[in-house]
Parts: sequence; structure tokens; C-alpha cells
Amino acid sequence: MDLADMMPDGIMFIAGNGNLYTRDEVLTLTERERAEAGLLPIGFSNGLIATRKLQIETRMKAASYTSADVWG
Repeated sequence: MDLADMMPDGIMFIAGNGNLYTRDEVLTLTERERAEAGLLPIGFSNGLIATRKLQIETRMKAASYTSADVWG
């Protein structure tokens, strides 16, 4: 549940000039640069979505096994 609810690092931002930025790129900017760019969060990168989906599905599959499935 924590993984599904956690705020991911792959948030994408758009600047007033139309340039796209990742969260990591935004964190390298100063507060003044962020304000001047007029950054707005717009969504998540496709890679992040695929990674999170795989992580959650793997945990769901692991949770579905009982000790009898594992140990015979």
C-alpha cells in the first residue's frame, strides 16, 4: 500500500515556454529560476508508470503465495 500511495520521483513539469522538466531537473533550479519558468506539474513519465506497475504487480503476486506454495 505504501508503494502505491507514495509520491513518485517521476513527476513531469511544463514551463511557461513549453519546455518539459523532470522532478530531478526542477530540483537543480533555484527558487527564483523555478518562479521565472512558471513551472506547473503535468503528470508522470511513462517509464515511472511502467516501473511502479511492475513493482506493485510483483508484490501482489508474492503476497498471493502461501507458505504451502513455497515450502511444499
